[in-house]
Amino acid sequence: MLSFFKKKPPFMGKVGNTPCQLHQKNTILDSLLEQGLEVPYSCQVGACQKCLVKVVRGRAKSLIDLSYCLTPSQIAQGYVLACQAVPQSDIHLDFLHKHDGAEGSLSARIEHIEPMNEYISRVTLSSDCEVQVGQSVTLTIPGTTVGRSYSIVNVSPGRLAVDVARRESGSYSHWLCDTNHVHQELGISAAFGQFGGSLNRLSAEADRCIAVAGGSGLGMVLGVLEARLQECPAASVLLLHAVRYPSHQYDSRRLEAMKKQFPAFDYRVAISREPNSNGVTVAERVPALLHEMFEAKEGDRLKGTEHFLMCGSQSLVNACLEVLKTNAVKSHQWEIESFGHH
Repeated sequence: MLSFFKKKPPFMGKVGNTPCQLHQKNTILDSLLEQGLEVPYSCQVGACQKCLVKVVRGRAKSLIDLSYCLTPSQIAQGYVLACQAVPQSDIHLDFLHKHDGAEGSLSARIEHIEPMNEYISRVTLSSDCEVQVGQSVTLTIPGTTVGRSYSIVNVSPGRLAVDVARRESGSYSHWLCDTNHVHQELGISAAFGQFGGSLNRLSAEADRCIAVAGGSGLGMVLGVLEARLQECPAASVLLLHAVRYPSHQYDSRRLEAMKKQFPAFDYRVAISREPNSNGVTVAERVPALLHEMFEAKEGDRLKGTEHFLMCGSQSLVNACLEVLKTNAVKSHQWEIESFGHH
């Protein structure tokens, strides 16, 4: 009877010529990092694709639908995301991107930390790094060698800002949000990615954009939308911000100012855990809102011809994608980015 509860032995793996052990219930990335292997990653839960790895021999199971983030050719060649896959046999792995020990060779200095709500802070850094809103950088705090990726929400000459959500187990987020670290230096990578680039394909005013932002994803999404509206002031844009509690809302003044400046811009906040007067939680979730808008016969309804931007947790993004696919929205009509916990 006791043998039934015994922990299953790990699979044996190889990264190039380096042997390793891969626990059956851990992601491939977690197992490799636990053993101190230097592998490429800056986890945005699949969005950054730095941990893209080819299963040369053996079997691995992806925990997500790879068609959301990999090309058919990559899937056919046996690529998975190490942060979103578990081993199913002994395997031999080959990472597409090689680990770059010089990733944090540029430097930045914390200039200002502004609390946005009870758990999100906007951290402004001074740096010579060339960046744009919607790109990401990897930050490496003192005493560490492996960085974490954050999205750019604001840019000014010689400065950039990122929104950081504090997590209980997130050593990076606690360090970056600590006001005692103002004026401290840290490593920063060259910018990569470009969330919002798909908006350049839209016509000046005819194509409607529906943007979904989860939690701290709001800052980057707002920055991208502002750029779109400044170029096309009459463009139709609806922003849906997903939060857990009313106290998690932020940037409200900025949102109201955008509504006044741009007549076709509007936003809604979906609060998933808001108690009513009787203390009962009344949930309003973005995927349900999207479903209602597709079902609506009049008013603010979705036709399936819109363009969708989504930035948030993997669970939020996947739930929204299911609604879009159910309503025959094609993959070229959406752009996504998801993030993890730092």
